[in-house]
Amino acid sequence: MTAIPLSRASQLLPFLGFLDGIGAPTESALERNKLPANLSQNPEMLISTRAMTHFVGETARCEGIEGLGWRVVPLSRTVLSTRMTGALRICSTLLQAVETVVGNAGYESSNLGFWLEETEDSVLICHRGSIELGFEGTHQMTLMRTAIILSIVRLFTPPDWVPSDVGLASESGIEPIVQDELLGAKIWPTRNYGWLRLPRSILARPPRARWPAARSSQEAGAEPELDLVGSLRQLLRSHLTPGAPTIQDAADLAGISVRSLQRELARAGTSYRNLLGGVKLDRARELLRQPDLPILEVAFETGFKDPANFTRFFKSSTSLSPREYRRHQVEGHG
Repeated sequence: MTAIPLSRASQLLPFLGFLDGIGAPTESALERNKLPANLSQNPEMLISTRAMTHFVGETARCEGIEGLGWRVVPLSRTVLSTRMTGALRICSTLLQAVETVVGNAGYESSNLGFWLEETEDSVLICHRGSIELGFEGTHQMTLMRTAIILSIVRLFTPPDWVPSDVGLASESGIEPIVQDELLGAKIWPTRNYGWLRLPRSILARPPRARWPAARSSQEAGAEPELDLVGSLRQLLRSHLTPGAPTIQDAADLAGISVRSLQRELARAGTSYRNLLGGVKLDRARELLRQPDLPILEVAFETGFKDPANFTRFFKSSTSLSPREYRRHQVEGHG
């Protein structure tokens, strides 16, 4: 079985900022879609792409917001990860910026596709999401990807530059806000992937402005894993607080049944319980290496509401109490 599609939480933050600004109930929507409540504190964390996409589509529909995916990018260009933002800020030409997006797309979301198709006098920068078209929210994510590309191009061109033609992969109509922004461009509805045409004559242009700095000083995280066990491990790490997800929660986030998840994990030689225990233990060890972090907080961040249960879990796994493990680490014996 393939990996669970994962995305950086940074992609969802502009949506949350916009929705909070209009008073939309984001907390309940996050909970309903089983997304981490603390994702705004860690933009580099990996979350379920399916859950994120559904959240965006459901909220746009319930709040009656057309073109939500298009609206959020100009308001907050920090939709990209620390890694992508840093790479874009040092690009010396538009072509280098486009190649940077293509080369780093897999870091933003697993199975996210960005590639170039060349013609005699132009280049198409093409994009395709990891969630099948027709799933609620995919149209909004298509709009967001197109708006991001356009924003990047406009750092090297006049701010009102419009491409000659654009392809939008969507089963919905094209909203007036998008048509107005792309006035003068020919918009082609497509079925499989979106694209934006760049004339070769602008590819060598130097930047007119820089992509905004990342909102977070956090270090770049690990790339999304491309196998089921690895991606599930990364997903669980983001969901430990305030309590670890059940196997039903994990299956819902993966978009499969509990039975299918159990079967695939068994084929990989593990179980959900063992996998979750390993994620908790790895996280606990990582936090315990921070000498000033209270044990109580380590327990909470590892998914335990009762510190006594955390101590029992840790000692049964390592033969050391959390305090003993920390002391060994500080003394250099661990």
